[in-house]
Amino acid sequence: MPNEFEFSLQEQMPLRERVLADIRMAILTGKLKPNDRLVESKIAGQIGIGRGTLREALRQLEQEGLVISESYRHTRVAVIDEEAIREAIFPARQILEVFMVKKVAPELSEPDFANLRSIVEEMRVGANENDLTMVVENDIAFHQYLLDLSSYKNLIPLWQGMSSQIRVHFYKAGLKKDLHSIADEHEELLEALLSRDPERVADVALQHIHP
Repeated sequence: MPNEFEFSLQEQMPLRERVLADIRMAILTGKLKPNDRLVESKIAGQIGIGRGTLREALRQLEQEGLVISESYRHTRVAVIDEEAIREAIFPARQILEVFMVKKVAPELSEPDFANLRSIVEEMRVGANENDLTMVVENDIAFHQYLLDLSSYKNLIPLWQGMSSQIRVHFYKAGLKKDLHSIADEHEELLEALLSRDPERVADVALQHIHP
């Protein structure tokens, strides 16, 4: 199938990041299907970049589990194991994020709460407009914001690797789920964070993170 991408991100973003984001989104939204072959020469020619830049983006996507590079052959879109996401990725995410929010909650500032509130409001707008992409990306942004505040920077690559596969699950399941309920869950988590009570936050986070 043709591998076609259109840049929709800000021009000031580094080229590699723009390419990475566009291909990632094409996979997450189903424009690129599992086992679709990614022909480097074709993609590089279509979007006007060097193959070296493209390969850097594909290596990152491989680390995220979204593509598979086969030696001396080609790169293809990975088949996401939904059972593995439910049985392994989500439990691992629970452990990581519950640990994280317990550490972060007491240190949150008023500007942090304002930023998190803004993300939830954007999620609510997305739900009202039935915009799955807007809801999912703000869902991820909410948790990324908390992780970025943590002093455990070595956890970020672990979480990012999981988040891409969780995104795939969200996009596949999103049409079957009430998008307002996703915003509601984050509203509840934000209210718990406002208490700055680590145990309350941990309890709500544990209930919040589920397939």
